[in-house]
Amino acid sequence: MALCTLLSGCSSGSEPTSENSKNPKKTSEANARPPATTPTEATRILRAYLAAMSKPDTAASKSVEASTARTVHAVRLRLGEDVTPSLAPEFAIPRFSSYPRWFAAGAVRPGMTGDVAIFVQSRKDAPWRVHHVAYLSRPMPELSRDAEGYVTVADPGSVPVRQSKIFTDALIDPSVIADRAKLAGSAEGDADNPVIPVIDGLRQNSKLFAASSWQIQTSEVTQTGRSYALKTKDGGAVVWYALQYNFKAVNVGRRFEITLADEAVRMLGGRPAVSRLFAWSALYQSVAHAPATGDAKVLGVFPGWANMVGA
Repeated sequence: MALCTLLSGCSSGSEPTSENSKNPKKTSEANARPPATTPTEATRILRAYLAAMSKPDTAASKSVEASTARTVHAVRLRLGEDVTPSLAPEFAIPRFSSYPRWFAAGAVRPGMTGDVAIFVQSRKDAPWRVHHVAYLSRPMPELSRDAEGYVTVADPGSVPVRQSKIFTDALIDPSVIADRAKLAGSAEGDADNPVIPVIDGLRQNSKLFAASSWQIQTSEVTQTGRSYALKTKDGGAVVWYALQYNFKAVNVGRRFEITLADEAVRMLGGRPAVSRLFAWSALYQSVAHAPATGDAKVLGVFPGWANMVGA
């Protein structure tokens, strides 16, 4: 399971131009709901994050990460893998009247693909930490921005739960994804859906254990952690969410042992095979575009191990 880290880009980093000075009412509303930060400060926060992430130092990365992003990165550090995202200095900064406050950085402009991260400040004067990192293989739609260039927070709604259900259904029948796309008017189905290769890999894993007479006790997907959403110009929303996949298989008959792939061997501290029990969890940091009408479209998935047990 490999994390994708690809994105380069540039931005002027200039402050949004204000038009509120011409409208006292807008000025009052803006003061009541100030932006989470400014583009200049967001640039500083981004640079500090990337500097900390460039060091193979758990303490350094812990100071700039939390939640799902932290869990995945901690495992990658343990495996000795390079995990620094490539985030463009582009920002989607919402307004808030209270904490926690957050903003998105990276692939947030229309048509962009690549890494995108959610930075969160839990309370006043608390450090900004990345809670969610995803890789967009499909382009970001245009976000709704006010006269000053700031974006608007949206309700994630049922998108995370619905996506976990589609993921679960597709594990049983992979044609579910293509069939849903065809019903929505896409003649070719959803061939470029980034979830499809993930589903294929998980199904192959289950087949391997079932073919070796192991009993699969758990193979399920659930939504986990907090979700984030921003309004899009088309009246919908872009939603950041995370799914967790849990797998557990037991060799009831003790007939065949399973030889593990290299990454699993490293996850288990060098154990080359399992003969009694194999269980693991993975996190899929994801982004979807939910239009005003119709099904949500997954824009990107960023997979990472959470834990693994073998005997």
